[in-house]
Amino acid sequence: MTEFEKLDEQLREHGCTVERDNQRALVTLEESGSTWVLLSAGDWIQVAASVLDRDELGEEGGRAALNEFIMRVHARYLGCRFGFDEDGALVVMSDVYPENIQAAHLLDVMNQMDSVAGALLPLLHAAILSGQVPAESEIDRAFSMV
Repeated sequence: MTEFEKLDEQLREHGCTVERDNQRALVTLEESGSTWVLLSAGDWIQVAASVLDRDELGEEGGRAALNEFIMRVHARYLGCRFGFDEDGALVVMSDVYPENIQAAHLLDVMNQMDSVAGALLPLLHAAILSGQVPAESEIDRAFSMV
């Protein structure tokens, strides 16, 4: 049994659904139903999930506000980052180094990113629709910091 097969089995034991093809696995969390892609990146694993599809990203003005907002969120050191996948969708992602590639840790990472994306989704939509970057105080409120 390969390391990936062992990891897949451990994730299934934690209630996840796992589908694997070559260097990636699709993992669906039992509790939230969210689906994550686990990609092999050398000895590391990149964990990612789509937050907004390309067609949800709006026009240029909204996209500029979205980009500025994402940059501000990166400065918060949330343990994950936002970016765009090869299809142009907005994704939330994190890199897991070899010593932390264990089912329990990967579940923690996926659940944390689920929380971050869920907290920020209304602000992401607001940036796209209004063309305005949400204020820092709105980010604080999204994470219940005020």
